[in-house]
Amino acid sequence: MKSSKRIILAVMAFAALTQAAFSMGSKDSSKPKLKGVQVSKEGQIYPKGTSYITLNLSGENSFTFSATSDPAANGTPVKATSANPSVAQVTQSSSNPSQFTIKALKQGGTYVEVKCDYYKFIFSITVNDTSAAGIAQAKSDQQRKDAELLEIQRRAEANSRASQQSQSATSSSSASQSASQGASQGASQGASQSAGQRAGSQSASSQTSSSQTASSQSSSSQPAGSQSPSNDGWGDIWDFIFGPQGPSVEINKSGMTVETRIGVPEGYERVSVKAGSYEDFYRKLPLKPDGSPVYYYNGKLKSQSFHIAVYDFPQLSEDILQCADACMKMRAEYYYARGEYSKIGFDSEGGVYMPFSKYVDGYRLTGSGWKAGYAKGATREIFDQYLRIVYSYASTRSMAKEIKPISISDLRIGDVFVQSGNPGHAVFVTDMAVNKKTGKKIMLLGQGYMPAQDLHVIESFESISPWFFVEDKEFSYAEYIFPKGCQGRWVER
Repeated sequence: MKSSKRIILAVMAFAALTQAAFSMGSKDSSKPKLKGVQVSKEGQIYPKGTSYITLNLSGENSFTFSATSDPAANGTPVKATSANPSVAQVTQSSSNPSQFTIKALKQGGTYVEVKCDYYKFIFSITVNDTSAAGIAQAKSDQQRKDAELLEIQRRAEANSRASQQSQSATSSSSASQSASQGASQGASQGASQSAGQRAGSQSASSQTSSSQTASSQSSSSQPAGSQSPSNDGWGDIWDFIFGPQGPSVEINKSGMTVETRIGVPEGYERVSVKAGSYEDFYRKLPLKPDGSPVYYYNGKLKSQSFHIAVYDFPQLSEDILQCADACMKMRAEYYYARGEYSKIGFDSEGGVYMPFSKYVDGYRLTGSGWKAGYAKGATREIFDQYLRIVYSYASTRSMAKEIKPISISDLRIGDVFVQSGNPGHAVFVTDMAVNKKTGKKIMLLGQGYMPAQDLHVIESFESISPWFFVEDKEFSYAEYIFPKGCQGRWVER
């Protein structure tokens, strides 16, 4: 089952990364056609309004693009690679090193990284078969998916009815027990004193036994909305294909923070934290109203977003605030709110330390290094300028070097899970709770994602969704799989 999860989640992660930005016709319907390329501009650090890369449609199954070195890179050669060359191959022109061609080879998906020193762009590519057979297969796949979605809806409605019936039966049982106890007490009062005493004793014993039974039934029952999935095997498959099917804990719709909106599972309580602490800050991050959708940086709706809440932060118009950036933003926001500017600083991919204190002192980071003569101070405007540079220069690779590994048993709110790579991913721990009897811990996770989008709290595949069990093993959710041992804590500067 684990390998199936990997395959399915990999497909879902790819779907989240790829969207068609261009469409094209075809003369030969027997060949796959390169349907689209999306430029995410991860790592872009060029002046606003300029670009060193262009895309041009060329031929039926290929795109050409040109990429030249930023002047600040001092002529460093540009390189381009495909993550899956069997799907789309990237070749560099021998006569013009700035000219590249992406050629579609077969149906599938990949991404291309264009890199000059630590200046970087990422293209997500989907190759679709637009032949008659390919179109027929796509239609068949969509019909199958629609049928599965209908089945999921049917199962959800059945679970809801079962939950309501269970609650109704519990209420009726409680009412019946109360009526029986009342009748027993009335009969006892009408008998002789000695008989009444014996009856009273028996009644008390009966009531105690009934109370213990009811208590046992209550403790073993699941809360409303958290029914166990069917054991026929299909429930797990649907869950992993289409993601979580809603929260299994109480949601306070009027709550405007993680702490006040998202309840904990039965038997758990939130871990104790000091008021005003780093951990407390993550719990009290502002949320948008319950039910708010996730939008991309360009204003488009994210149609498949498995989230339970959306953080109330302004969305940028550029595709730069992604996963590692979200983790850096949260840490920076905490120290900025406390006025501890000297503790705000991150490394670039090239290893350059970027402290906010330099911005406070009137310096700005440019392609040729730090330059003085700019506005001084720690206003919100200057802080936001600084964050944009951090988002542009840093990545999961640079972030991973700033994180010290920790034991899973030592995990705290504000810690992160980070997997360096292309693309890697990072999420932050926004809350934790502990089982009052067993001591087992659970966590809530927040993230940004690609393309840049509203930061949000994600749902899990667990029976306690949106909470995750804190365990020393690989874990996954609808958009990523984290290998064992990815947890860590920011190194204090």
